Parts: sequence; structure tokens; C-alpha cells
Amino acid sequence: MEKEYMFFTKTLVVSLLSIISFSSIAQTAEIDSLFEHNKFERLEDLLFQSESLNSINLKLAKTRYYNTFKQLEESFKVLYSIDTTTLDSKQKAYYFYNLGESFDMNSNFDFAALNYTKAQIYFKEIGDLVRYNRINLDLFYTVANEDIYQKPVDYLDEFQKIAIELKDPMQMVDLEIELAYMSLEGPDSTSGFLDHIHNAYRYLEKDPNIYKLGNVHTYHAMYYTDVVIQKDSAEFYYNKGIDIYEQLGLPHKAALGYFSLGDLNSFIGDYDRAVYWTKKANGYRNFNYDFELTAYINQKLAKDYKALNQPDSAYKYLNESLLYRD
Repeated sequence: MEKEYMFFTKTLVVSLLSIISFSSIAQTAEIDSLFEHNKFERLEDLLFQSESLNSINLKLAKTRYYNTFKQLEESFKVLYSIDTTTLDSKQKAYYFYNLGESFDMNSNFDFAALNYTKAQIYFKEIGDLVRYNRINLDLFYTVANEDIYQKPVDYLDEFQKIAIELKDPMQMVDLEIELAYMSLEGPDSTSGFLDHIHNAYRYLEKDPNIYKLGNVHTYHAMYYTDVVIQKDSAEFYYNKGIDIYEQLGLPHKAALGYFSLGDLNSFIGDYDRAVYWTKKANGYRNFNYDFELTAYINQKLAKDYKALNQPDSAYKYLNESLLYRD
């Protein structure tokens, strides 16, 4: 498949998957563990039905929860209610990370990068290298702006070095996914890609994380669309990822899977089925925030309807795509 298609597919996945890591941005060991293991019902009890945390730490944990479910209005509201001059270094690290993540999810990448770099300073100051390194991957996924960075940094290379030193299973899962895509540039991309994906599965066997498993399933599916075309295998792994996201109550993640199923069917020429899956993705999005995905979805529907010789529908969705791009 052409490199442009592979780049588009990975870029879209990155923008929707990688920006939400369950790296436990919270303030207590229990809440950290609940974020890490996706125990959202218990989190709701602690964050919204008790006052077991002091007010600042409670607010910071709530913004992490809101970001998890892409409730950005609530997240920004809480973050802007906090007086940052009263925060200690640890709280500042969490504050700037959560703020950066909120901007990242809102496609405001310059502000995301600025706040991520601030958070890194404080995480390093308090000796939290796991979260410090997680931000290297976040920065790799966001923009590289010379006005933001005083010197060029290879964030992926730095992430890889520190992840290997730390031997953190979740960061090794992320690293294996990136190494899988880097393998596409080599002479033996077919086996190399799958080797790294299987390595990611093995890390998850050692330290299970259902959300990360959904991510790996999704990237595994992309092998059968970006490297070789095997419709049944692609659908199998996309559906496994979708099932996990729905189980966790993350519809904006399931939307990616449905969009990808539509994209796959378009590529093989089954435009009726492509329209079905792409419209299903529409029902799983947050229309207040998912502008980039909305533009992609409508652009894709316009192309599919054009292929089906339905110009009125094609024109309708083309206009919708331009609206959301603006």
C-alpha cells in the first residue's frame, strides 16, 4: 500500500489513541492504581462522592478523569479554577501535564507542547522518571515548533533510551508499537512489524492493562490494512479493540475502530459497507471536540458516495468536511 495511506492511517490513530495514556496522573497510591487498571466505577466513587483528598489533589484527579472520557469543558473549567501559585512541585507537575493533555485532545498542539515541557521540568525535579519519560512520547506525537523548543530534541529516541532503562511494561508496550512502524522502513517490514506487536502482547501478559490491550489490537489490525490486505484479520482485531473501548465506556475510542473498518472497505471497493461503518463512527464521536476526526469522516463519506454515484450525498458530506476543517 502507498506510503501516503500508511502515514495518514497512523497519524489518525496517533491523534486519537496515544493522546490518552492511562499513566495514572493522580495524587494518591490508590487513585494511581485505579487509573492504571481502569477501575472507573471506583474512581467515580472516590472523586465525586467523597472528600478523601484535599481540594487541590481532588481537582487534579478530577481533571485526569475528565480527560480520560474527553469531557474537556469540565477539565478546563477545573484547571482554570486552580491557583497555581499555591501548588507544590508535585502538584505543578500534574497540573501542567493535565493542562497539556487537555490542549492536546482539543488539537491545540502548541499549547499542549508548552505545558508538557513545563510538566517535564517538575516531574524531573521530584524524581518521577516514569511520567517524565511518558511526556517524551507525548511530545513526539505533538508538534515540533522552533518557537517552543530552544534546541532540537529527538523525543522518540529519548523515550526509547529511558524506557529501556526503566523497564516499565506500559512504556515498553508503547515502544514496541513505535518500533513496529519504524520496521516498515526496513527490508523485512512484514515480519518485523508483527515481531514487535507480539512483543507488546508479551509485555501485557506480564502486566495486564485492558486499555493498552485495546491499543495493541488496533495497531495489530492496521498491519492487515497498511502492510498486507487481509480483510478478515483486520476486522477481527479492530473488533477486539472496539469491544474493549465499549467495555470501558470510551465511545470516542470505539469511533476510531469503526472509522478504520469503513476505511478498509473503501480500499477494497465495498463502498456500501464502507458507508455503513463510517456512519457508525459518527454516532460515537463527541461533536464538541472531535473536529479532526469529523472532517476525516465527512471527507471519506463524500468520496464513498461519489464512488456510489450519489452526487447529492457526496456534495453534502464534502461541505460538512470543509466546515469542520475551518
